[in-house]
Amino acid sequence: MTVFMSEGIAACEDARNLARPVAFPGHLSEAQGGIAMVDALDDPHVAAQELRAHVQTFHSFSKLVLFAILHIGLVMACLALAFLGNSPLIALILGVGGTAVLIAAFAVF
Repeated sequence: MTVFMSEGIAACEDARNLARPVAFPGHLSEAQGGIAMVDALDDPHVAAQELRAHVQTFHSFSKLVLFAILHIGLVMACLALAFLGNSPLIALILGVGGTAVLIAAFAVF
């Protein structure tokens, strides 16, 4: 397949047009107080705000993933204790108590 230079330039122009922001009905425009999504920010204040928002979202998602991993490990340990260790009551208490502690710990921190 041979791509000529003019075809490549035309493809790049089409890709740039796809990256431009589009106004959707029901969404706030810049005039209404919303921030438009752009690939390059000219205002450093807006860039700092978006960076803070992204960092906060990243940390929240990281906490959610850590909670999920720890909770799955707790449930697996309780199942092993209940069925293999033949201690279902202790496993139930440990499971309910451990879940409550996990929720409380992740709600506080």
